Amino acid sequence: MREETLLVSSMGTGDQSRYKKTSYVLDGESYETKFSPVALAELVEIDRALIARTEKASKNDDALNEAFEKIDVPCEFETIAVAENRTEIDARVGELIELIREHDHEQVVLDITFGFRSLPMVFFAAVLHLNALSNVEIGGIYYSEFQSESEVTPVIDMTHLHTLMEWYHAINTFERTGELRSVHGLLKERKVALCRDEDADNSKALEELVKKLNGTSRYFDSGIPLRAGKAAQDALATIQEIDNSDLIGPEERFLHPLSERLNRFSVDAVDDYTDIALDMDEIDRQRELVEFYAEYDRYRLALGCARELFINRFMLTVGIGLDEWIDRNNRECASRMINAKAKKQEEKNIDDIAAINLWQEIKDYRNWYAHSGFKADDIRSEDMIYNTVLELCEKIDDDEYWSEII
Repeated sequence: MREETLLVSSMGTGDQSRYKKTSYVLDGESYETKFSPVALAELVEIDRALIARTEKASKNDDALNEAFEKIDVPCEFETIAVAENRTEIDARVGELIELIREHDHEQVVLDITFGFRSLPMVFFAAVLHLNALSNVEIGGIYYSEFQSESEVTPVIDMTHLHTLMEWYHAINTFERTGELRSVHGLLKERKVALCRDEDADNSKALEELVKKLNGTSRYFDSGIPLRAGKAAQDALATIQEIDNSDLIGPEERFLHPLSERLNRFSVDAVDDYTDIALDMDEIDRQRELVEFYAEYDRYRLALGCARELFINRFMLTVGIGLDEWIDRNNRECASRMINAKAKKQEEKNIDDIAAINLWQEIKDYRNWYAHSGFKADDIRSEDMIYNTVLELCEKIDDDEYWSEII
């Protein structure tokens, strides 16, 4: 069933003599009229039109309404004041949001050809708000570039600008919070809109990237380093198959920031995450991930991964279970060895070992989060947690520091 679509547009204050009949053209189809919103209503499937214009522009209502009647599209007129400062702009956005909501249409098409200077941006902001918070779909954003009576007037489809804004927001969210979910979600919903040509091979590649990023997002956002590294490797391989020049917007702005971030955590080419070798390169990669979580205040994940990183560095130092370092029994054996040292230190049977003190701090902080705060002890300050995690990352290359545990 087709969604009910509302056309939202405006009108200028010029006399009717300034509106010349011209042939508006969109996607090979054309319609001759004086008014771009009327042409758009004919060229795009529209159920109803809402013309929000200033009081001064109302002198054109009759002519515009008559033109809409010819194509059997109901039209309503609403008066809206000009917006010349921040307060007025906010007020106009709020008024437009309510006007559009009252019509209760599932989809909005926006025509920004006519209207007072600032109103097209006000219209755009209102539609973005409704799209984000009221589940109103943006069916299209159009601008008609009038040439002359003797020439055709192209109707420019600017809908991709909305998709670009969504993409930049998703990448910015990834940069600010470290969460891939927004990038994956946008690709999943808008993969066709991201391509200039819907039939391009990129559509298939983007479909594959959606699948790869689904796993990458889940593993990154859950703090699972090995699977996240393998998933990042798979996603990067898919990105290399995509031709940036076929994507909307400035070249490289879509995938380059994403590739840079994923490269930081990707493992070398392996068939499965269980094939990842435990060496200093892998230790450094896991350190990057721990720093990444701490950088974005995601301390539950940072501490969980820090504990496993500590065990991995200990196993590499001692040389136990390196061929099967992911094996649960080997990891529990390493954990018991560390805890045995910690117990001896607690009982004053050995001198204090800096790495053991660090282990105890990581373990205590991590357990507080693991039990969702259901512990009598108060959690330490975030600064203390951050410094503990940072100390681990700084000491990871210090062989002498780790040899003291043996």
